[in-house]
Amino acid sequence: MTGIDRALLHKINTEILHSILKKGEKYNLKHLLKLLREYLGADIGFWFFIDGPVIMSMILDESGGAGVRLPLSIAPPEIDASGIPEVPRLFQSSLTALYGGEKLSSSLRIPLYSEDRSLIAVIEFGSYSGVLPRNRAAQVIGITRYLHNIYDSVYSDMRRFETNRKLRSDYSQTERQFRVLLENTHDIVLSFSPDGRILTVNDVGRRALSLGESPESWIFDPVSPDMRFILDMVKDGHTAGDIEVILGDEKIGVHYFLASFSPEMDIHNNVVVVHGIFKDISERVESQKSLWETNLELTQAKQLLESTQLHMVQQEKLASIGQLAAGVAHEINNPLGFIMSNHETLKEYLGKILRYIDLLESSLESAGGKASPLRAEAKAGKALERVSSLVEDCDEGFSRITKIIQSLKDFSRTESRGELSPVFVEKLLEDTLNVSRNSWKYVAEATTDFKLNSPVEAYGDLLNQVFMNIIVNAAQAIQGQGRTELGTIRIETRREGNDAVIIISDDGPGIPEEHMRKLFDPFFTTKPIGQGTGLGLSVSYDIIVKKHTGVLSAENSPEGGARFIIRIPMEQPRDSLPVEEEL
Repeated sequence: MTGIDRALLHKINTEILHSILKKGEKYNLKHLLKLLREYLGADIGFWFFIDGPVIMSMILDESGGAGVRLPLSIAPPEIDASGIPEVPRLFQSSLTALYGGEKLSSSLRIPLYSEDRSLIAVIEFGSYSGVLPRNRAAQVIGITRYLHNIYDSVYSDMRRFETNRKLRSDYSQTERQFRVLLENTHDIVLSFSPDGRILTVNDVGRRALSLGESPESWIFDPVSPDMRFILDMVKDGHTAGDIEVILGDEKIGVHYFLASFSPEMDIHNNVVVVHGIFKDISERVESQKSLWETNLELTQAKQLLESTQLHMVQQEKLASIGQLAAGVAHEINNPLGFIMSNHETLKEYLGKILRYIDLLESSLESAGGKASPLRAEAKAGKALERVSSLVEDCDEGFSRITKIIQSLKDFSRTESRGELSPVFVEKLLEDTLNVSRNSWKYVAEATTDFKLNSPVEAYGDLLNQVFMNIIVNAAQAIQGQGRTELGTIRIETRREGNDAVIIISDDGPGIPEEHMRKLFDPFFTTKPIGQGTGLGLSVSYDIIVKKHTGVLSAENSPEGGARFIIRIPMEQPRDSLPVEEEL
C-alpha cells in the first residue's frame, strides 16, 4: 500500500463494505468507478469486462453532462482493441474513447489481467476539456492494482455466470425444440425398460397404442419381433435402426412400423432403458401388397403373352421348316428317281457281264487253260467276289433314302396342317424316328411295340412335334450320362377304352423329384444357358391337354429312366372343338 492515498483507500473500503453489509451486494464496482472518477476529476468513466474485443459486461459513470451517446447494435458490442495499451497509460492529447465514439481531450486507460496474464478488463477515464493530473492518475492505477483480487473474482464469476446462462439458454432452447418435435411428430416416441414397462411416450403413441390413463399399466409388447430379439440387438450399447416392427392387437388393429432403438447402459454395461422411434408404414405396406399383387398379375400376364408369342413363333418356324423340308424332299426325290432307275439298269448289265465272265472262264478251262492267273494279274478276284454285296448295299441304301424322304414328306406335310383328321399314330412315330434318327442313333437304340393299329382323330403335325420333343429329350438325357454303351428308347402304343395311349420311355438318369412339379412350366429347363428354351415340354403339354383334350404325364420307371405317358381320345369330343371347326 506504499504511495496510495489512505483517505481515498479508506473511503473505497467503507463504500464496498457498506455495499456488502447493507445492500447484500458482493461487488459494487459502480461505486468504485464513481469514487475513482471523482477523485481523478474525469467527466466520464468506463469499466469493460471483455472476451477478446467483445464486451461481456460494461459499467458507465459520468459527471452528468450532455451524456454519452452509445451506438445501437444487435450484434454483441465491441471495443477498439487496438487502442488498449499493454500497461496503464495516461493520454494528455485529444483522442476518441474506446467505446461510443466520444472525443476526449485527455484519458487514462488501465488494462486489467488475470493471474495467467489474460486481458480480462479495461478501465477508461476521460475528460472532455481538461487535462487529467498525473499524480492522481498514478493513485488510481495503484488502487486498481491493490484491488486486483476483486475484479479478478468478478471476472471469474462473470465467466461462470455467462457460461451457465448460455448452457441454460441452450438447454431451454433444446428442450423447447424437443418438446415441439415430440408433440408435433406423427411418429411414436417412447422409452421402455427391459421388462417392457413404458416409461415415457408422446401423445401420438398413447393414441396409437390405446394406452390408458394410468402409466403403471403401460406395457410395450410388440407382436413382432419379440422383446428378447430387440434387447439382443441393443445389448452391446449400439443403436439398431430400420427394424420392421408390428404393434397392436385385435382391439386396436395391427399396424406396421419402421423403428430405431437406442439403449442406455448402466455402469455394469447392462441395458436399463431403451428409447424407440416408430414410423407408421402401414399404408405403405398395404400399398406395396396391392402393388405386389398387381405386379404378380402383370408378370403372369406377361409370361402368358410371351409363352403364346413364342409358341406362335415356333409354330410359324415349324410350318416354314415343314414346307421347306417338303420342298427339299421333293427336289431330292426327282434325281433319286433316275439314279435308282440307272442303278437297276446297271445292276442288270452287271449281272450279264458277270455271266459273260463266267462263260469265258469256263471256255478257257475247257481249252486246257486256267482263269486264276488272269484274275490275279488283273486284280479282279476280290472285286468280282464283292460286287454282289456292294449291289445289295446300294439297294438297302436306296431303300433307306426313299423311306427317309417319304417320312420327311409325311412329317412335314402341309395339306392337313392345323386340321383335325384321322391319323395312324404308329406311322407318325415311325416318321418322327426316321427324321430325328441323327439325334439318337449314336447314343441309343430305338425299339417299338405297336398295338394300337387304329386311326385316331388328331392334329397329326402337332403330334409329330410332341413325339419329336420327347424323343430328342430322351436322347439328350442318355447322352448326358457319358455312357460307353448305347442306351434304349422304347415306344409303346395301345388302346385303353376310348383312349389311345402312347408311352415313350428311356433308361437314362430319370427326372429329379424336385423338378417333377415344374416339368411342364414355360421356360423351365435344366440345360445350360443358350442350350435350351424351356418350351419343348410346355408346348407339348399344351398340344396334348388343350388341343387334344388329353393327358400328358411323366414319371420315373421302377427299373430306371423316365417315362412319358400320352393319353388322347380316339375321337375328339365335339363340344371341345373351336366354333369354326364345330360349324
